[in-house]
Amino acid sequence: MREFRDEAPKTLAEHGHRLNLLTEQMRMLTEQMRDQSARLAQLETHMAALLATMPHVHTRIDDLAARLATVEAKLAALS
Repeated sequence: MREFRDEAPKTLAEHGHRLNLLTEQMRMLTEQMRDQSARLAQLETHMAALLATMPHVHTRIDDLAARLATVEAKLAALS
């Protein structure tokens, strides 16, 4: 019993230290997850802005294709 009483504080200290390490690791992981969530939110915002411009890009490409077809038709008529 005496040995147990003598060893108990050492064992508890070891377990306490391990628990503190695990707690610190969990805190760091939680912080990293918050950072990743913030980055994901920023990425979603940027992607939404990019996707919002896409119809304009397609319209410009279609306009350029129409202009090119007109120029080709004029060149064909001249030949």
